[in-house]
Amino acid sequence: MTTEVVHAIAGTITHVDRAAKTILITTARGTVEALKFTEQTLVKAGEATGAGVEGAGRMAVHAMDKTLDAGHEGLDVVAHYVVRGTDRVVTDVRSLGRSALKTADGVVVHVGAGAKTVALKAADGAEHVYHLGERAVVETADGAVDAFEHVGHGLKATDHVTVHFAETAGRKVAHLFSRASSSKA
Repeated sequence: MTTEVVHAIAGTITHVDRAAKTILITTARGTVEALKFTEQTLVKAGEATGAGVEGAGRMAVHAMDKTLDAGHEGLDVVAHYVVRGTDRVVTDVRSLGRSALKTADGVVVHVGAGAKTVALKAADGAEHVYHLGERAVVETADGAVDAFEHVGHGLKATDHVTVHFAETAGRKVAHLFSRASSSKA
C-alpha cells in the first residue's frame, strides 16, 4: 500500500460548490486553486494562535461536507490535500478567520529550533521573527511536513521562502512556509 503525499496551500475560500464538492481557494499570488472535498474532510476552526499563546489548542472540528457552505467564502485557510488521479482532495482545512492571513517573502537568516521561531530578512533589509503555529507546515518538494520537525533540518539559513501567517496577540504566527518560487503557495 502506498502512502499518499500530503501538500498544503494557503489562501482565501472564494467559492463553495456543495453539489460538486469543490472549493476554490485564491492564493496570495492571485492563483485560483480548485480542490475537492469528501465526507472525510475535516474543517478545523479556532487554532489561529501559536504555541505558548493563550488560547492555543482550542479547536472545533467538523466534517466539511456537513458544514461548508457559501458562508465560508471569504475565510482565510490552510488546506491540506492529497492528489488522487487528476483531483486534489482536501484532507483538512484550518480556518484562520476573515482577513487574517498575510504573506511575506524573505530569506531565512535564523532558525530558533528550541524557541520555535524563524527569522526572515525582507527585500528592504528588515528582519521579522515568526513564531510557529501549532500545526505549522513547510511545503517541500516531497509534500507538506510538520514545521516543528522540519525547522533546523530542511528549512535553513539562506533559503528564500514565502511565509503565510496571522498576527495574534502581538505575534506573527506562521502557518505555512513554502519556497518563494512555488506557484502553489
